[in-house]
Amino acid sequence: MDRGTFAGAADARSALRNLGNDIGSNGWPTGTIVDSAYADRVLVPLGDNLRAVYRVNDKGRAQLRTVLERKD
Repeated sequence: MDRGTFAGAADARSALRNLGNDIGSNGWPTGTIVDSAYADRVLVPLGDNLRAVYRVNDKGRAQLRTVLERKD
């Protein structure tokens, strides 16, 4: 994650961990959208230009799949 959003790998790891904990406690944050290519995935804002992709299974459990750089 050397895109200028985080100072390093440890900061990126911490941000993802905090995001997961926040989703578990408060639900999906504002700006979360359903992936138009995969109905079982959501794109969650992470920093200024990144999206965390979570797969949501039939039981409602979310699993981090990848992080994408957002292109406008």
